[in-house]
Amino acid sequence: MKPTDRRLAVVAGIAALALLVGGIGIYFVQQSRSTAGEYAFTGGSWDPPHPATDLALTDQNGQPFSLADHRGKVILLYFGYTYCPDYCPTTLADFQQVKQDLGERANEVEVVFVSIDPARDTPARLKEYLTFFDPAFIGLTGTDEQLTPILRDYYVTATKGDATPSPSGTPFYLVSHSTSLYAIDQAGNLRLTWKYGTSPADITADVTHLLDTPPAS
Repeated sequence: MKPTDRRLAVVAGIAALALLVGGIGIYFVQQSRSTAGEYAFTGGSWDPPHPATDLALTDQNGQPFSLADHRGKVILLYFGYTYCPDYCPTTLADFQQVKQDLGERANEVEVVFVSIDPARDTPARLKEYLTFFDPAFIGLTGTDEQLTPILRDYYVTATKGDATPSPSGTPFYLVSHSTSLYAIDQAGNLRLTWKYGTSPADITADVTHLLDTPPAS
């Protein structure tokens, strides 16, 4: 099966899983402009880099998470939820493709998925969900009180829809949410944001440039 076919199969499978049991990004950054001899990011960039708010939440293994423990790696960050039928599985499949395209450098990158639906996204569910993409992906969840300042600082919006009963006993509802993708550099700075739908090839190129030009810590 070709890589593109695998990606589409994964997206379709996870979308079906979510249906059983969007959004517009907000930007306060400038789109990169190329000058003679300089790399032009596809994503919008913070210049100077903006210190990233810590993601002091719980991972899919029930362990506390801190960005400080992942210094030295580029973090690809997305906010979503496991019952999402479209944006979230597509973005995670894109991140999966980015890691594949990075080859041996993939171990210099971490993918972090923060749930905006803590009522349903337990660590166990996040672990099961992310395994469909890459078991190395990190899933984070927490209380509403923990999430509120994090969502604010990353300009994430999330609005819960009306709930309906489901055969599983877990109320079913959709969450309308912003769909921006983020990159945090090796020093813990928020560096880039991409619109939903940015090609994996463009994200890979931007990430490769970050890896080749590590910031001062």
